[in-house]
Amino acid sequence: DLGRIKKIEYFNRGLAAPKVYITSSKGQFVVAKYKIGKGENFKNKPLSSIKCEVDLLNSLKNLPVPEYLAYKSNNYILNFKGYAVTVYKYLDGTPPKYINEKRAFELGNFLGSFHRQAEKSAKKYPQRYKFYDFSKGRFGIWLKTSTNSASAFSSFGSKV
Repeated sequence: DLGRIKKIEYFNRGLAAPKVYITSSKGQFVVAKYKIGKGENFKNKPLSSIKCEVDLLNSLKNLPVPEYLAYKSNNYILNFKGYAVTVYKYLDGTPPKYINEKRAFELGNFLGSFHRQAEKSAKKYPQRYKFYDFSKGRFGIWLKTSTNSASAFSSFGSKV
């Protein structure tokens, strides 16, 4: 239960999944809509990959990563008309315009902690690592997809 919805707006950040930002009586949340598919491009993902991502991020401790919310019976993914829908608490902040020595140190600490904790889960999700294929072809698809992500939410619109 997200509480009484006060405001819904498109969320312009993100890569593969269009998102909306929700302000409610219980806080701030992000709702993401993933097209379920075979994962042959950045426009769709296998449900197993989405589940791996949610499980991995939910397993991390003391790091500023999305905290996914279960909608019922400890299920974090709602299957809605061929889409996987997730909800997580909004993480406040803005991307830095530049990286100085202090920020580089903080980023290194975060990445080190993230990878140390994620390594423990890696064997559970071997299929998830396909996402980290940054070949030239996949990077081109990623760039094209990421610039059009807000418009992809329009078919979800008032159903949030």
